[in-house]
Amino acid sequence: LLYEKLKELVTQGKFCEGENLLFAAMEEGDPEVPSAAVRFYMDLNQLSDAQLEEGNFSREEILDGLKAVCTHYGLNLFIP
Repeated sequence: LLYEKLKELVTQGKFCEGENLLFAAMEEGDPEVPSAAVRFYMDLNQLSDAQLEEGNFSREEILDGLKAVCTHYGLNLFIP
């Protein structure tokens, strides 16, 4: 359910709103967050730079958001 909401927000170009929803769900302890986060950021990464800019988002924010989720859940998926 969380990912479906995030996917809809991506479709609407509401990337920041999607990230806010994701982090709120993370703080609430929603068990769907890790999977939904990976899919959400993958969807964003598939967009062009122009589309991201139009939605007031950047590739750096995609990476930062994914790192924040990984850190929160103790997942070591990134090399510094």
